Amino acid sequence: MKRRIIPILYISLTITLLASCLTTGKQDAGFQDQEKFIHIRASSTRRTTFPFSGIFFGLTSDFRGPALGLRFSRGSLEALVGEVELTSTFLPAFQFQGTLSAYGPAELVLEVYRVRIFDNWNNGWLEGEAEAYGTFLFRRYYLTWRGEVRDPLGIGEIKSGEVRYFDRYYRNDEGTVRVQMRVEKLKEFIENLRVGRNLPVSGDGSKARNGASSTSMIGQPGALGTPSTPESLLRTLPSQFLKEKEVEESPGLFVSLYNLPLINQRFLEKESLIIESE
Repeated sequence: MKRRIIPILYISLTITLLASCLTTGKQDAGFQDQEKFIHIRASSTRRTTFPFSGIFFGLTSDFRGPALGLRFSRGSLEALVGEVELTSTFLPAFQFQGTLSAYGPAELVLEVYRVRIFDNWNNGWLEGEAEAYGTFLFRRYYLTWRGEVRDPLGIGEIKSGEVRYFDRYYRNDEGTVRVQMRVEKLKEFIENLRVGRNLPVSGDGSKARNGASSTSMIGQPGALGTPSTPESLLRTLPSQFLKEKEVEESPGLFVSLYNLPLINQRFLEKESLIIESE
């Protein structure tokens, strides 16, 4: 009797273990840095080529050196290996897409290749898709992960775009050109702010005459791409810019383009602890 029970228990335990490995986690599960600047989750259009997403096979490392091993990764950043999306509350108009893959002993690398853009305002909306670039490196330290930027996040050529303005729609080539022009105008406006070439806009739309630079009103971030502190990040649109047409019609895009170099700088300065998001 005992001889029959032991094999049955062994088979039952094996089936339970395999089922737990094959069971997918929450669709919205993801990871973020401790200060909540970025959020990483599995892509909504993900195509999985390796069915055992709960298992990670590769090199591990500890005080004794690297070793080859098989490791269950439920609740670990390794469970996201494949197509992922990177977003941020500080980049409301951007959804970056990339590939997370094993890189080395206890390391993962995220390579960004595309960004989706969307923003709206009272009288319309704007959306597009563009080439993107950027590389994050994640290292395992025992039971935790730390991340840093190897190549800063950036936006390349707009590949497609569409704009609605009141009851008019701009699609195909015209829509793409309009999205590209809006991005370039906002970049130029932001660069002028950072070098102090623009004065703040007053309530009636005229330029202020008190001689104060507009950079003093948004945290004095310094030169483009080299902010002084993370506190320079914008969460909402400053009221003094509401009379600027491009900013008024693309508030989320303005905030996103303004914050992007600041996010890059934060991760270039030091590694950040990566934790599972709530």
